[in-house]
Amino acid sequence: MSRVCNLLFTDTRVHVLLQEPPFVQRVLHDNGSISYEGYTIDVLQELARRDGFKYQIYEVPDNEYGIQSSDGTWTGIIGQVATGLADMGAGPISVTAERETVIDFTAPYYDYAGLQILTKDTREQPSLFVFVTVFTELSWGVWLTLLIATVVILCVFHRFKYKYITDRDGQHDLKQKFTLKNSFWFVAMSVAIAGPQQHPSMTSTRLIVAGFWFFCQIIMSAYTANLAAFLTSSRLTSPVESLDDLVTQSAYQYTVQKGTVGEAYFQRMAKIEAGFYSYWKDVSFSTDSSSAMTQYAVWDYPLGDKYIKLWQSIQKTGYVINTEEGIAKVLEGNFVLFHETPMIKFEMSRRCGLLSVGSMFSAKPYAFVLPQNSPNTRNISSSLLSIQSTTLLTKLKEKWWESNNVTCPNVDDSDGLTLSALGGIFIVMCGGCLLSVLILGLELLIAKCGKVSQPFLAECDTTEGNDVRPHQTVLSPKIGDAMISKLSSYELRDFVNTSPL
Repeated sequence: MSRVCNLLFTDTRVHVLLQEPPFVQRVLHDNGSISYEGYTIDVLQELARRDGFKYQIYEVPDNEYGIQSSDGTWTGIIGQVATGLADMGAGPISVTAERETVIDFTAPYYDYAGLQILTKDTREQPSLFVFVTVFTELSWGVWLTLLIATVVILCVFHRFKYKYITDRDGQHDLKQKFTLKNSFWFVAMSVAIAGPQQHPSMTSTRLIVAGFWFFCQIIMSAYTANLAAFLTSSRLTSPVESLDDLVTQSAYQYTVQKGTVGEAYFQRMAKIEAGFYSYWKDVSFSTDSSSAMTQYAVWDYPLGDKYIKLWQSIQKTGYVINTEEGIAKVLEGNFVLFHETPMIKFEMSRRCGLLSVGSMFSAKPYAFVLPQNSPNTRNISSSLLSIQSTTLLTKLKEKWWESNNVTCPNVDDSDGLTLSALGGIFIVMCGGCLLSVLILGLELLIAKCGKVSQPFLAECDTTEGNDVRPHQTVLSPKIGDAMISKLSSYELRDFVNTSPL
């Protein structure tokens, strides 16, 4: 075994990608020297220690894994090893049947890494005052202005009534006074659709109130519907969750990294669909009725063209050169990257704002690359199987994927509304209770100082089982004479009976 290893592993040329965290990362030291680290590098070092060989790492010139060109040649690491420019290829290189036609793969050192959809995480944690964000600032301003205008109009109409109408008719309605305070309370009850206790008696005022009530119904219905839609949309994970969603939308662009198995996968699937379509046309529109294939002729194409559309869109969008470029485009928004799950998991553990959606597809293991028919493929594979029997690979995965993770804002995925989404309502309620306690204390302080005769009861109150009666008020002789001169005989009799003079 040592003789065979010496044939190949005396100063072995290992070609890797320039940058593919966490498998291969380039490290530039202060003295200008360059070294490499990562999951793949750690496994390679363990192989070198076990088999006793030395190696030198070179960066592949085109920074690609390797796909087959139209002229039959291979690019990237696969091409370097196949042409003898490298003795070994290292990195997250997927095992495929096409690549095995020109090179050999060792036993896998990372099992089942497939493709997945990576997009920007548009989910947001609802703010405490999410109910305020339903309308824009302009909408809130116009709405509040209209409420204030309604309060003012009710007060003005009330004053006109008692100045020009009631005085002339000699009648007063003491129970329907639309003062500034009562008008504000009337408007507040109308907005809450609770219904006020008093209603205007003038036809003109009733028309205004009727229009205002209709306005309140529409506004509250629109507010409720928009609030429900906002809370629902904020909990959606992503508008794109599968390949079918990408085909039927036009808001998102999507692509793959150049020279990867993702490019080869979509290219091949589109080619297969195109081949099936051509075969269906030949069978369905054949004029040879004697052919045995006519039994498979159907008018409607039984298969879809999903991958043809995906591949056309990928070519229109263009490729990304590396993972870093792809992540930057994803974070800009409205962009989807088809990438391999180990890299996606690593990037999501180091950055916030990324979201992987859908299930993994086209799963393949990672392995080292050796020249075809290399006598050392079996030796390296044996060493890798020996490593797999230990806990080394598990420890390396914990080292590179589960350590030094960033802490991103927690977005609740439960089905119900959380306290953070409804907390603002409780804050408003508590604020109102606190404000009422402060006002009560102020009234008590004013009453104690003797600035008002009756600080608590400005108007009549209703209690269960008792009729509504005005509070008794001590009037000075001047005020009593003035009121007596302006009241009718009937109103004067009721007033005198209820007011001690």
